[in-house]
Amino acid sequence: MTRRTFVAGAPALLAAQSPNDAIRVGVIGVGNRGAFLLRQILKVPNVKVVAICDLDPETLKKAGAAASAAGHSPELYPEFRKLLDRRDIDAVFIATPVDLHKEMTMAALEVGKHVYCEKPMARTEQECKMVVQAAKMAKGVLQFGFQLRHDPFRAASVKFIHGGGIGKVLFLQAY
Repeated sequence: MTRRTFVAGAPALLAAQSPNDAIRVGVIGVGNRGAFLLRQILKVPNVKVVAICDLDPETLKKAGAAASAAGHSPELYPEFRKLLDRRDIDAVFIATPVDLHKEMTMAALEVGKHVYCEKPMARTEQECKMVVQAAKMAKGVLQFGFQLRHDPFRAASVKFIHGGGIGKVLFLQAY
């Protein structure tokens, strides 16, 4: 399952839901990356954005307006734990600064949510182990966003370079 498949196919992944039910999601962090994720989520059939969280009031207001324009009616929260307290949320998307990933992911798993979190998982190896342990004990599905990890063009390029196709690489910069 790739990140793109997860975002585009959230209804299929969350098999606990009936095909006739809407999947209710919350989005935590709607800055640059989170705003992109929100736009993609709003395109998925049978997914209802019911809550959005961000510390920046203007960013939060803008995200709420975008969701409302797409036919959703999200509650807006400046505190992520208030969003997680909602029993009607099935899945949470987390696109916050890295130092918050562990705390937010573990908190969402602890309350039984499915979680999609942007990479990296956490800041340290120990924090990653804590998240993995929390995921093993959780009811929900956990996925991290490693975009392009499975992209066939990228894989072919890496294979070509590793095979010496461009000679000895002394420096590489990519965007």
